[in-house]
Amino acid sequence: MSDSSKVSMKQTLIFANIDRKQTGYYKCTASNYMEPTRHDASVGISSNTVYIDVQYEAEVASFTLLNANHGQNFEVNENTKVLFYCQAHSNPSSNLALLKQSQYLKTASDAKQLDFTISKSVCEDEGIYQCTAQNEHNTKANI
Repeated sequence: MSDSSKVSMKQTLIFANIDRKQTGYYKCTASNYMEPTRHDASVGISSNTVYIDVQYEAEVASFTLLNANHGQNFEVNENTKVLFYCQAHSNPSSNLALLKQSQYLKTASDAKQLDFTISKSVCEDEGIYQCTAQNEHNTKANI
């Protein structure tokens, strides 16, 4: 919504199914034209602004290797640098974790992104890697 959109002439604005795109400032302005007896006409105006913070559960937006083509399976040459990058969408921020075969490699609290570097890859680095994101609104981590 733009800052000056007239939304309603009613006294109550109801969001039946609010979503994250509706986070923001909302201003309510009431005005009336007054023409009292024995006085000049005037306009009365009153307004108030509120901020609506729509919170939602964490979700992994992307998980990739920065130095490889995008996809689900990656091949890297031995002795090369491997850069993992995980990004989450959430409000509030997430607790992120990078795991290899269910073993934690790196975690970050109150974050929206996490990176992890293997300086020189070896055969033992082969495996399944996962990124998880969770905040207070998730019942379980998003993988």
